[in-house]
Amino acid sequence: MKKERKNILLVEDDRGHVELIHRAFEYYRETFCLTVASRLEEAQAYLKESLPHLVIADLVLPDGRGTELLPVKDIEELPAFPLVVMTGYGDEQVAVDSLKAGALDYVVKMDSTLKAMPRIAERAMRQWDAIVDRKRMEVALAESEEKFRALIENAGDLIVILAVTREGQDWGYRYLSPAVVDITGFTCNDIIPKALSELLHPDDKTMVYDILSHALQHAGITLSIDNFRVRHKEGRWVNLEGLVTNMMEIAGVRGMVLNCRDVTRLRQMEEVVSRVQKLESVGLLAGGIAHDFNNILTVILGNLDVAKKADNKEKLLHNLDEAEKWVLRARDLTQQLLTFAKGGAPVKETASIEEVIKDTVAFSLKGSNVSLKLDFQEDLYPVDIDRGQISQVIHNLVINAEEAMPDGGIITVRALNTVIGQEDIYGLTPGKYIKIEVRDQGIGISPLNREKIFDPYFTTKKKGSGLGLSIVHSVITKHNGAVDFQSKPDEGTLFFIYLPASEKQKPGPLDEEEIMGGEGKILVVDDEESIREVATLLLESLGYKVVTAESGEEAFEICKKEVPDAVILDLTIPDGVGGKETAEKIREFNKNIKLIVSSGYSNDPVMSRYKEFGFDDVLVKPYKLEQIGKVVYRLLGKK
Repeated sequence: MKKERKNILLVEDDRGHVELIHRAFEYYRETFCLTVASRLEEAQAYLKESLPHLVIADLVLPDGRGTELLPVKDIEELPAFPLVVMTGYGDEQVAVDSLKAGALDYVVKMDSTLKAMPRIAERAMRQWDAIVDRKRMEVALAESEEKFRALIENAGDLIVILAVTREGQDWGYRYLSPAVVDITGFTCNDIIPKALSELLHPDDKTMVYDILSHALQHAGITLSIDNFRVRHKEGRWVNLEGLVTNMMEIAGVRGMVLNCRDVTRLRQMEEVVSRVQKLESVGLLAGGIAHDFNNILTVILGNLDVAKKADNKEKLLHNLDEAEKWVLRARDLTQQLLTFAKGGAPVKETASIEEVIKDTVAFSLKGSNVSLKLDFQEDLYPVDIDRGQISQVIHNLVINAEEAMPDGGIITVRALNTVIGQEDIYGLTPGKYIKIEVRDQGIGISPLNREKIFDPYFTTKKKGSGLGLSIVHSVITKHNGAVDFQSKPDEGTLFFIYLPASEKQKPGPLDEEEIMGGEGKILVVDDEESIREVATLLLESLGYKVVTAESGEEAFEICKKEVPDAVILDLTIPDGVGGKETAEKIREFNKNIKLIVSSGYSNDPVMSRYKEFGFDDVLVKPYKLEQIGKVVYRLLGKK
């Protein structure tokens, strides 16, 4: 038999909040039926015709206050319906006034609470049911002690009367309803000699005791205790939700009455729903990434096919250059995934932000119909950055700006030095910073979307993954910086970034001959044969002698027989000793060998803090001739 849907009246005049709440209830269409009123008068007219299971009302409405909906009482002096008040102010006095006016609960309007409104509604209705039950219990108690006890002892909910222990340090039990056996497995005689703290989960004790202490100070008050755990006789934990009411002054009770319900199964179902939603998001991401990779592979394969048939060197080099550019695009795409994944610590180097910006925007806007204006202050501070990650940030912002101007326009990119004092801008540490600005002349960002643009998977584009700006936020945060924006509809958007200035000097350019020439013996350690072969080709073309090993054990044996000048170690070798462990053994054997850690996975802290783990330099995969040449030259120089 299909369950009856619960009717909820939402009284809210802010369309953005209504849309957000409505979207949250979409997952619970079979459980709730949502009706919306934008004015107090409209809501009152609705209530004359029908009583909902719950009313959720904004405290301040155009024609009155949400609490004015409450005057109608039923014969037991309870409101005819439960009311949850929403307010934009996290003020304790507002909450107290709302509860005094008869509201069941109040919530502060934030994105997180509006998105969680179905759960808040469900909890409010459970609380209301419990309050109605308790009111009926009080009536029954007045009529007959025998009827009251029969009602309590046959209720499915657990009813507990708590009292402060003689020592005043804990809570003990004055009464436990028989439901305790079904919920915890313990009998009343098992539990009564114990203190409440002995049954509570250690992580929940402080929260429960704080609520009990607060309730103890206010006679007659009822407070909710949301999701706390108690020990089951079998050793597992049971999730409970309930209400605690101060009845210390009621004769025959003289205690804190706790009315709670087992919600373990509900929590398990919520976790399942959450996992399904995450899988849906991952599916959207995977589809977008697969689409982008297939496009990149198409361009690479096409250029390689044409290169095979090229009849002169100029055409051959052109097609190989194009293929190389799109290989680097594929690298940037994998970097997005690594950045968005847990970790993704930046592998930093001291660099010129002007060079990074120029290189990135030239590539990002190739073939675009927008104009680009660059404005750089002279003598910009150097910065310690992961060039790939910061390049991805600039790329994402510039592409967003381009897409905001489908008919063309001007994108302005600025970089300037700035100093942040003690004014605590975005929580940044006082000091020198580089400020980067990306401005467009596009449609602007809707006020309804401004609080969500950095949320993962949020997008207003038909084919967007919703990761572009969340990656920007993640990268800048991991660089100890800040990102924010200003936007006006139809006037454009300005994104600005703060990056800490480096205390180091920007390294000067190396001579091309020095980068591409050297002598010495290099040991390349990698479990992938193709990586070993490519590294050998690159290093030999630079004049180095190369030996290879596919495991840490083999590398160590080679180092003992023929000591290399440098070792390039793959960080992760399946079914073998990895780069970190191998480096430690080599260091014990010979402290003069230069050690280079290499990986395509920057999440490992060894890549971002390589010196702490005994390495002399780092080489991020995938790498080109220029990159491997620079790293080796920095360590060995020109012999």
